[in-house]
Amino acid sequence: METLVALSILSFGLLAAGQLVCLALHSEALARSKCLAALRAQGKIEFLADLFQNDPLNPDLAYGSHGRIIWNIVIRRRAPC
Repeated sequence: METLVALSILSFGLLAAGQLVCLALHSEALARSKCLAALRAQGKIEFLADLFQNDPLNPDLAYGSHGRIIWNIVIRRRAPC
């Protein structure tokens, strides 16, 4: 009887640990996406600062829509949990 209780407690603990591992993997992917977005934004701000320094009247610095910017970011996906 004690063995059955011990095995059920062990299986419950292993299932909880498995869920924590999956959560950690998903959190890592989200953190990586946010980091890449911050790096892209920093690069764009530096580009615009250089553009302003070279020519403050450049039309690319004017207010308004300048079209869509499409970024291609390739992320290797891991197997789902």
